Amino acid sequence: MTDNTIQRLVAAIKAGDVDTFRGSLTPDFATDMTPKAVAALFEQLSPAMAAGYSLHALGSLQQDGMTVHIYKISLKDGGNDLLLRAVMDSDKISGLLITNPLQ
Repeated sequence: MTDNTIQRLVAAIKAGDVDTFRGSLTPDFATDMTPKAVAALFEQLSPAMAAGYSLHALGSLQQDGMTVHIYKISLKDGGNDLLLRAVMDSDKISGLLITNPLQ
């Protein structure tokens, strides 16, 4: 279920689909993700993902009693790969961090 949720979330970011993006989050995390934060995320990542991407599960870590799922997003536009870390609560994302591993 985790892979499906992450795939749906990343596809929503590429498409700029706010409803699907928010639907992938727990209610509390969706509330924390302000419209301004979602817009900034989409503005930064959607153009880079427009040429396509591939998503690869790298594994998981146990941190502070939670399982953090780690994925690599390889951008087809030749840009730097991204590292996605997500904490899941059932089939919803309760925490998310997407970074350029070199920054």
